[in-house]
Amino acid sequence: LGFDAPWGPLNVPFQAQGDFPALRTPEVSFDALRLDDVDLQGVYLDLDLGLDNEHGSDLWFDNFDYSLQVAGVDVAGGTLAELGGVAGASTATVSLPVDISFYGVGGAAMALLDGQPMNLGLSAKADVDTPFGIVGLAIDETGDLRLD
Repeated sequence: LGFDAPWGPLNVPFQAQGDFPALRTPEVSFDALRLDDVDLQGVYLDLDLGLDNEHGSDLWFDNFDYSLQVAGVDVAGGTLAELGGVAGASTATVSLPVDISFYGVGGAAMALLDGQPMNLGLSAKADVDTPFGIVGLAIDETGDLRLD
């Protein structure tokens, strides 16, 4: 290390060795779309998201602000204060509640109930609690799922 001193540069020998954990973005995937309930107002689903955490430390997802599209139509969204987490170097499944009103998006809801595979899009932002502090995460995932 070098320092500027009043009498000139001062060099101090320094050597360090070891590992430093590098923060990696978790992989997010659509795992399943499950029917919770149906009534005259709409369809109530649970969207299971797979989280693959290659990072060696636990990650927790808070303030999960999301928007879900089915067949290109915005159908649900909201903010979950606590979504859950995934242990270090492992995978986990977390569930998002999805309430689809028949009013305005009835076609997408009926297609899901009919068993047709549907294209889903998830846009989300979350605060991820890491060993390095809170880190912002943006998610933009698409995929096809059939209602289980």
